[in-house]
Amino acid sequence: RAWSIVIYDYPGARTVAHLGSAAGEAPASTHTFELPPGKYVVSVRYYEWTRSPRLPAVSADDSPVIPGHDLDPDTNDFYHDLIRRRGLLSRCLHFYVYPLLRLAPWLPRRWVEREYLPVGNPETSFRYGVVEPGERLVLRASRRLLAGYGVYVCRYGRDSLPLDWQRVTTHDARLDPARERGFYVVRLHQFDPSAPDIGAQDLEIRTEPGA
Repeated sequence: RAWSIVIYDYPGARTVAHLGSAAGEAPASTHTFELPPGKYVVSVRYYEWTRSPRLPAVSADDSPVIPGHDLDPDTNDFYHDLIRRRGLLSRCLHFYVYPLLRLAPWLPRRWVEREYLPVGNPETSFRYGVVEPGERLVLRASRRLLAGYGVYVCRYGRDSLPLDWQRVTTHDARLDPARERGFYVVRLHQFDPSAPDIGAQDLEIRTEPGA
């Protein structure tokens, strides 16, 4: 349903160019980026893909770098088993994230987001916070937000491994009570090029005691 190509410099991971369907770009056969000499990472993201996705070929200075190839539509199924790999190492590496988000209202926002959020996509906005055991995450999305954006929520344990995730398609979404202490990320990806900017009234996120 939507796609984006983002080019980051390496190793700084700073966005230097991007292209996507949210900007009204058609999936033409070829797109060209003019970049200065350097090292780069090319990130291709598909949203709501079909049963036969295909990755594009990449060339640099007219020389092939990565061939185009078909992608297994079930390639992301490994996320369902990822939680089985949790252990002391992952918990130690990510122990600071929960207190970081707890203290976020008193810390510089850009610093918190640089530490916590994934490498960004210019067409995606993020909302995030903490959730305690037994709390239920409630999202109230406006109809215009749901019409123009894909709304995805994922909950993580304190080791930053995903516990559950879903796409929000209703005005009032209520997740099951959390099984453990952790945090969440809500991704808002623009599908409709004509969709208005997201306002404060378009999305309310809160936690409440689970039943």
